[in-house]
Amino acid sequence: MRSLARDDVVSSDRRADIAKRIVVATEELLAEGAPYAGLTIERIAERAGISRTAFYFHFRDKRELLMRLADEIFELLHLEAEAWWQADSGDVSAAEQLERSLTSVVAIYRDHSATMRAAVEAASYDAVIGEFWTSMLRRFLEPTREYIAAEQVAGRVPAELPTAGTAFALVWMVERSCYEWLLQDDVDAQELIRGLVAVYTRTLYGSSSSGN
Repeated sequence: MRSLARDDVVSSDRRADIAKRIVVATEELLAEGAPYAGLTIERIAERAGISRTAFYFHFRDKRELLMRLADEIFELLHLEAEAWWQADSGDVSAAEQLERSLTSVVAIYRDHSATMRAAVEAASYDAVIGEFWTSMLRRFLEPTREYIAAEQVAGRVPAELPTAGTAFALVWMVERSCYEWLLQDDVDAQELIRGLVAVYTRTLYGSSSSGN
C-alpha cells in the first residue's frame, strides 16, 4: 500500500512536471515571436523535450493549452483586483490600493505579453477561445459592481453612478487598454498607469487623489 502510494505521488509529480514544461515551452516560443496560429504541437513538444504523443496526455489540443496559459495569468490579475476590492480594511486606502493594483496589472500584461496577445488574437477567430476570454473578464464584473455599490452605501462613491454599467466600462477599459498598449508604442507603462488610475479615481471618487 505504501509503495503504491509513493508511486502515485511520483507519477503525479511527473505529470505535473511535464505539463509545466509544455506550458513553459509554449510561453518561450510565443515570446520568441512564433505566431500562435502557426505554432504546431510538434514544435511545442520538441521544445518541451517530450514526444507529440505525450503532449496529448496533458492537453487535448493547442486551444486548451492556450486557455490554460491565459487562465494562469488571469489568476494573477484577479489577485490584484481582490486587493483593491478588499482595501480600506487596513492602513491602505482604496485609492492607494487601486494605484498599486493597476500598476501590477500593467506589469503582468507586460511580463506575459506574448501569451496575452496570442489569446486575444485567437479569441477574434476562435469562438471557443472567444467565449473563454469573455468568461474570464466576467469574473471581474460582478465583484467590481458589488464594490461600487458598497462604496455608494458608505458614501464614498456618488449614489447616481450606475453600478453595472460602470463596472462593465472600467473592467473592459483595462483589458482593451493593456492589450493595445502591448501592440503600440504610443505611451510608456507609467503614462498608461497614470491614465488608468485617473479614469478610475475620477469616475468613482471624484478626483485623482480621493477615495480615502
